[in-house]
Amino acid sequence: MKDLTEFREAINRIDRQMAALFEERMKVCADIAAWKAERGLPIKDAAREAEVIARNRQWIAEAAVEAHYVRFQQQLMETACAYEELVLAVQKLPETNLVFIGMPGCGKSTIGRLAAAFAHRPFISLDEEIIRETGMPIAEYFARYSEKGFREKEAEITARAAQENGCVIATGGGTILREENVRALAQNGVLLFLDRPLSDLTPTPDRPLSPDTASLARLYRERYDRYCQVADIRLQPGEDAEQNAAEAVMAAAAWQGR
Repeated sequence: MKDLTEFREAINRIDRQMAALFEERMKVCADIAAWKAERGLPIKDAAREAEVIARNRQWIAEAAVEAHYVRFQQQLMETACAYEELVLAVQKLPETNLVFIGMPGCGKSTIGRLAAAFAHRPFISLDEEIIRETGMPIAEYFARYSEKGFREKEAEITARAAQENGCVIATGGGTILREENVRALAQNGVLLFLDRPLSDLTPTPDRPLSPDTASLARLYRERYDRYCQVADIRLQPGEDAEQNAAEAVMAAAAWQGR
């Protein structure tokens, strides 16, 4: 009789095969999306989906498995539609930058990295560039050179990043406080505000201006209107970072395609 390890190895083999087939299926879906876009056809085709499910469920021999397979196929089709929409959005993006702005801890770097991966674009974190160039953590730079010194360095790096084309940029929480930074970023980019509520933000000691709850709340009150004022797009991210990134890419494509 097989032991648990052998069963798991069998599952692993099947999962590898499914992963390869899934990736192959998504590549075909991308081709279908392009074909439909050229002809002005909608991505979703409910009649076709019903036809596919009715056909495919006949391939399942065990009745107890069939119902689960139908739910699996429905989810697969929903995933394929979402992927096709993302593929088309990426194709519509012009060579301007996608610039994420918002409060510390709102997800600019996490969502920005994913958006860059989805859109096949370079990713730039202004905070990481400052750390790399100065050779010290931001909190240490603040302590040594004051906030004014930090903002000067931030403006220098922002101006340099804004000259790039076709990048995804995650700004620092206070980057948009300087009008010169906003002008530089906006001249070659679309600004996406990740509008996460204060209750979802967490203070951390490595952030010199928001190490505790009180200081974070004060920053939020001081900056919120500014974020809204300079943003081209305001997004309300949820818990799913991948979904947030996909929605950001699609929103940017829709905004730039107006």
